[in-house]
Formats: sequence, structure tokens, C-alpha cells
Amino acid sequence: MPDDRKLTNFLGEKLSPLLMPFDPEAIVIGGGVMEHRRFLHRLQAAFKARGMKAKIRRATLRKNAVAVGAALLF
Repeated sequence: MPDDRKLTNFLGEKLSPLLMPFDPEAIVIGGGVMEHRRFLHRLQAAFKARGMKAKIRRATLRKNAVAVGAALLF
């Protein structure tokens, strides 16, 4: 992934203020982006640097998470 540090820092910066009021135990992320080796660790660090205690978890459905979620809407 080209320059995933910029992406993880951006996500940490933009999402942490939205999620902090809910004080989640975990944040589950799926899709192809999670296939990149260091993405999970760097995203966790970006949230932690902004005071988030939630653990970042990989969705068990991986690349199929979006399709399954969409199918459940119908």
C-alpha cells in the first residue's frame, strides 16, 4: 500500500473524534485494506495517539464483509 502511514493517520485524526463519545471496546474493519501487513498496527497506533482505547480488530469475513453486510439489508 503506497504510504499507508498517511492513510492511517488521516483515519485516526478524522474518526477518533466521532467514535470517542461512544467509548467502543473494539472497532472492526474489513475489506481489502486489511490485507496489508502493517495497516492494522499503524491504525491502532494512530487511534491510541489520539486517546482511543478501543482495539482495532480484523473482520472475520475479510473481503466478503461488505457483500454480506449489504445482503443482510434485504
